[in-house]
Amino acid sequence: MLRTRVCDVMTTDVVAARPDQSYHQLAESLTSLHISAVPVVDAEGLVVGVVSAADLILKELIDSPQRRFESSKQKLERRKAKGLIAADLMTTPAITTQGGATLAEAAKLMHDRGIKRLPVVDDAGRLVGIVTRGDLLQVFGRSDEEIRREIIDGVVIGDLWMDPAGLVVDVAGGLVKLSGQVDRKSDIGILTGLVRGLDGVVGVSSDLGFDWDDLAQTRTLLRAIR
Repeated sequence: MLRTRVCDVMTTDVVAARPDQSYHQLAESLTSLHISAVPVVDAEGLVVGVVSAADLILKELIDSPQRRFESSKQKLERRKAKGLIAADLMTTPAITTQGGATLAEAAKLMHDRGIKRLPVVDDAGRLVGIVTRGDLLQVFGRSDEEIRREIIDGVVIGDLWMDPAGLVVDVAGGLVKLSGQVDRKSDIGILTGLVRGLDGVVGVSSDLGFDWDDLAQTRTLLRAIR
């Protein structure tokens, strides 16, 4: 079962900035290309930071009165507001991902850090692409029939070596409903877990029955050992 990786959906033709690039050059790049951020790379192609539109907008703070007590975040923003080149304006260290990361891993990183895009780097930290929230949503464009076929061929037959004849797989709008009969009770958790991890699956519900409660037998053996 193959999972879509960041390298499968990322953009490889990336606009990057140099640390010495001016404020006006950065602003022009963001506005003309209709992008919200740009990675900053050094002479060796290593990602050293990211400049976003939010960083550039801080320039408006220059004329605002300085508060007597400011948080560390406010002090950093005021320092950035006075910046003239990317090295002064960028957020560092840059939050990055690698091409081999799953889309779920990249999505979690974006969510946890509150960002909309991630520079993609190789093992040495060099820029190789960029991935956005929109890129991560591509897998949810898969058809229901494509998802259903992968569940049967890839998971039921390929991964679990089950006979699909006793199973009913319904997919509607990425929502999967499993019904029918499996051999062991433990198979239900394994099957639903694998299906839940497939690209394009929004949710999984199960109405599966079983022939043998192997979990109960395991609990009985554990009690006997104790």
